[in-house]
Amino acid sequence: MSFLIIIIFILPFILAILVLKKNERIAIKNRAITDKEDAHIDEEMIIHQALEIAGALPSHHHKEEHIHDENSKKISTYNHNLLYILGYFIIVIEIWYIYILLMKI
Repeated sequence: MSFLIIIIFILPFILAILVLKKNERIAIKNRAITDKEDAHIDEEMIIHQALEIAGALPSHHHKEEHIHDENSKKISTYNHNLLYILGYFIIVIEIWYIYILLMKI
């Protein structure tokens, strides 16, 4: 019975760690792709900024930073919610275990 209890309490932690590690690997992979794209974009941005300074184009270079901030907030919210679900799962298991112990009395 104690082995089952240990598995019940450790399994959610292991699952949460695996999900977070998978998300980290995906983020690293996406970051590598983004870095390759950014190298090409940097060249175009130099030309774009020169045209903005010359007055040929309107200034709108903060749009990409805003999109990056929104994506960071979504990832942060997802990880935060995952930890909340883990916590509630442990509470439910503890209540279930107490219920089983009370039924044996």
